[in-house]
Amino acid sequence: MRIALLYAVEKAARGKPPDGRVALRQQDAKPVFGDLKAWLAAQLNRISGKSERARAIRQTLGRIKKMCGYPMNGPLGIVNNYI
Repeated sequence: MRIALLYAVEKAARGKPPDGRVALRQQDAKPVFGDLKAWLAAQLNRISGKSERARAIRQTLGRIKKMCGYPMNGPLGIVNNYI
């Protein structure tokens, strides 16, 4: 659900100038990242640390600091493979 919210923000931001995308992302996407980080940490405590899911969560948590820069950069998209 949290990832879907981020994609919904991107859909709304598409076609806007960079400063408009930043404003929209600051308002709607930035809070989702904070929630996502807390939610992932909570999930990590609920599952086996040896599972593939735990490995994926740890990998995501290790990269979330870099991902959190996206709401502040208008030219960037949430993914880099738009067709």
